[in-house]
Amino acid sequence: MGATALLREMLVNDDGATLVEYALVLAAFSVVAVLALAAFGDATTQGLSYDGQLMTTSGETPP
Repeated sequence: MGATALLREMLVNDDGATLVEYALVLAAFSVVAVLALAAFGDATTQGLSYDGQLMTTSGETPP
């Protein structure tokens, strides 16, 4: 099967349409995750650092 025939088959065959849809959903989810991390990342880091300090001063060792 030549490259032209393979390309024609890929364009005609729509079995991969769901794969494209899943890829778009995954890409959108990734963008949202990165934006959320950028927005809340510092606050989360500060909160976890504070919790670690509380555990240290209470005699517990952080995991």
